[in-house]
Amino acid sequence: MKTVRVPKFLHELFGKKSTFVEVSLTLTFALLSTLLILIGTYAEWRGFQVYQIIILFILAIDINGGVIANFTFSTNNQYKQSAKARIIFIAIHVQPLILAIVLQEYFYIQ
Repeated sequence: MKTVRVPKFLHELFGKKSTFVEVSLTLTFALLSTLLILIGTYAEWRGFQVYQIIILFILAIDINGGVIANFTFSTNNQYKQSAKARIIFIAIHVQPLILAIVLQEYFYIQ
């Protein structure tokens, strides 16, 4: 399989080297699953402001891409080389906090 060098800022997602197939499938899954989820939930977010929709879209792509990337050999090899990097990467994921801040008026907490 053809390997591709991954830019440094994407090493945590794809590893240092990945195959064209893994990168393509990860990106395709991230985009298509995000679109399907957002289309299926349109009634819930159609009243959001533009900035909220943009943030929601970006976070959904990030989460969906991360889900599938964790199944790839290149990403798993990246984290086998550095357990500390894996812990740091997990710790900096603050999507739930961002969602709560951006969408706070849509959460009902009693």
